[in-house]
Amino acid sequence: MKNSTFATIAFCWLFGLNLAYGADLSNLEISQMQGQLTGLHIELQKTVIKSLDQKSDESKTFLNTAERRNLIANLEKHQVLYKKLQKNMATRYFNLGSEKASKQRQLAATLIYYGSVARLLGTVMDHSSIIGLFNEPGKVGNLDHNFMITLLWEFMGQTRRCRDHRRRRVKDLASCKRMTIAELLIQRKEFSSLVRNMKLPSTTKILMREGLNDYIFYLDRIINNDKKFVNNKYFFRGAIYKLKASALDLLGRVFLPGKNLISDPYKKKIQADLMPGDICIVNRDKALSNVAFSGWWSHGLMHIGGPAKIDKFFSSDEEVTIYYSKRCSDEKLDCNSFSGYLDKKFPSKRAEQKNPKDSNWPNSIIEAVADGVVIRPISKSFNFNRATCFRPKLSKREKALAIEEAFSNVGKPYDFNFDARTYGRLACTELILWSYMPDPEKGKTGLHWINSVIMKIPALYGFDVVKSYFKYRDLDFLFYYESGRKLDQLREMSEEDLKKTIDLTGI
Repeated sequence: MKNSTFATIAFCWLFGLNLAYGADLSNLEISQMQGQLTGLHIELQKTVIKSLDQKSDESKTFLNTAERRNLIANLEKHQVLYKKLQKNMATRYFNLGSEKASKQRQLAATLIYYGSVARLLGTVMDHSSIIGLFNEPGKVGNLDHNFMITLLWEFMGQTRRCRDHRRRRVKDLASCKRMTIAELLIQRKEFSSLVRNMKLPSTTKILMREGLNDYIFYLDRIINNDKKFVNNKYFFRGAIYKLKASALDLLGRVFLPGKNLISDPYKKKIQADLMPGDICIVNRDKALSNVAFSGWWSHGLMHIGGPAKIDKFFSSDEEVTIYYSKRCSDEKLDCNSFSGYLDKKFPSKRAEQKNPKDSNWPNSIIEAVADGVVIRPISKSFNFNRATCFRPKLSKREKALAIEEAFSNVGKPYDFNFDARTYGRLACTELILWSYMPDPEKGKTGLHWINSVIMKIPALYGFDVVKSYFKYRDLDFLFYYESGRKLDQLREMSEEDLKKTIDLTGI
């Protein structure tokens, strides 16, 4: 009697989805799609998860370029299969006990779908660096906007118990007006009996049970971690973010009176001393933004050099020339050098760089400011009273790759969340982080960084860059200039003086 009741109830809005009926999947197609989803899960483990698990605690905070690329490609494939499954899942007024093979296959597709979604969410939720990808402000690759967030909402909708038309929890399945997987689990024995009697191949029945088992296996893990996604819409991209961005933008544009900034003669000296790929950290004592950013170092920028300096610096390096000649050929660009590659790959950005407002000050800096990632001359970028610069201990080829990455980011908005895991918006030091991010597939070793964690969000601040210099020593110290609040003359400081500006406790 119990089985009969369970078999005759209607699956109204089954699993919370209001989907139009799609083309019927065959049993073979269902098995093939399950196999493809399993293969994608294995691929995700090999290309992303295994790599993350082998990293040090500090390194695994961020996805490197190859991990990010592999993750996006994997999720895009998941998305294609999910859309196909969704079109063939159980529809409105679906009868759980239907003897029609097509209806039974729709139920199989539904369970396979939610089992795979549970497996995917459960896997990525263990890694904060992956979650950062879903805080991106816009579309990532070919993924639908809010792809993972939508999956989470759908999944969490299945954890609620069934209720009747008065929104009261039902005592029996016959009273259920909106069935969910949570209700299936309560009546699991009856459901298993029903599956056994379905006119489906044994392999399809096994896949249905596996889908339900995957859902159960990852259920607690997802429920306990779902709040990692909650702030995504509001704190990271919604109204709260806009208010925060406006306030910080205002603070960054207001300065108290003072004339102790780096003078033009010193800016000229800095311009002559810096080489393409160098990194600088600066600060202005009388900026109101120091209210939000404590410490001696508040801003980072990357020196790429003017067009002439870029050409001279890299054209003499055989490794760079061979590498970018091949890149030009592979990408079908009419070029045979690094400078030529930049011209063809980023024509508008290079045109902007080659046309400075003042010929005495070439556009040699790429930095992220409140207006976004921009190309500027040193005359504008060094309006500070404190500056220190470093030179990465890397080959010219790696520096060229870093400059290429910096060019690719010109025009992106500023990241007022200061979440270093995200790539769609970049704060000043995040530009440096991503420019020198390791990419094993390109033979790019990159640089190592100490990072701060504020409100569970990993960030890279200016003082973190200075700390990283003293800890990892994969940068060379170039100079440290400072003009105190009561001094008109800039002072050349030592490396030992630089060490006194930061707290190296525990490093």
